[in-house]
Amino acid sequence: MSTPVIVAAVAGAFVLGVLLGVVVAIRVAGRRIRAAVTANLPTPVEVPMVTDLNVGVPEPRKPAARTEYVITSVGEVEDEVETAARVEFKARPQFEQVARTVMIEAASLAHGVRNALSEENRAKISYEIKRELIRVRKDRKAEVKEALREYRARHRAPVDSDAAASGTGEGA
Repeated sequence: MSTPVIVAAVAGAFVLGVLLGVVVAIRVAGRRIRAAVTANLPTPVEVPMVTDLNVGVPEPRKPAARTEYVITSVGEVEDEVETAARVEFKARPQFEQVARTVMIEAASLAHGVRNALSEENRAKISYEIKRELIRVRKDRKAEVKEALREYRARHRAPVDSDAAASGTGEGA
C-alpha cells in the first residue's frame, strides 16, 4: 500500500471514530437531561379559561415627545403587561449540572477535534507514518537477509560434511 492510501485510511478511521463518539455523547447527554427533567416535573396545574380578552389589559403607552437614548428604565413606571410577561426561569440544580457538564464535554470535544484536524497535526501524523514505514521496511529487509543466511548455511552444511567424509575436497 502506498503512503497516501494509508494516511487516508487512518484519517478516515479517526473521523469515523470521532463521529461515533459524538453521536454516543449526544445520546447519553439527551438521556441524562430527559431523566433529570422528567424526575423533577411538577404536577400539572389547571389554568382557568379566559373568555374576555380585554379585561385587565392596560392602554398602550404613548411614545415620549423627546427622543433620548436611555439605556436603563430607572424612574419609569412599569406596565403590568411587561411585569407579567417577564418570567423568572430557575433551573433545578440537577438539570443545571447535567446541562453544564454536557456543554463542557461538547466544547472539549470540539476543541480536540479542531486541534486534531489542524494542518500542523496532519503533517506531523503523515511524517510519523512515513518514518514508521521506513523503519518497518528496514526491519523486514534485515529479517529477510538473516533468513536467507540461515537457509544457505543449512543447505551448505550437508554438502561440506559429505565432502569431508569421502576425503575429496579442497584439502585432499
